[in-house]
Amino acid sequence: MGWTRICASAEIANGEYVVAGVAGRSLVVARVGGVVHAVENVCGHQTRRMDGGALRLGPAGEPCLECPHHAMCFDLRDGHIVEDAGHQGMDPVRAFAAREEAGAVFVELPD
Repeated sequence: MGWTRICASAEIANGEYVVAGVAGRSLVVARVGGVVHAVENVCGHQTRRMDGGALRLGPAGEPCLECPHHAMCFDLRDGHIVEDAGHQGMDPVRAFAAREEAGAVFVELPD
């Protein structure tokens, strides 16, 4: 599928995110510290949606999205679990490359 336009850059303020439906996937596309990130909108615990969760910095300053259902914190850069809130053995969320170009946000999705 390649790089897919998600929205205008101005639609995602720093510290905020949008939820986008693309090619049958739901994505959370966030801007933290001026950098855009994209993860699949599915928690690795019971496959519940991640939107509604808070953006925050993890213990090492990493940009994270906290699951609103389980309080697990996922690194937006690669989807790994930063804080597991006591839920052992959970899967990471799937992260996708994101970039800005010509005033728009793009996410690279697999074919």
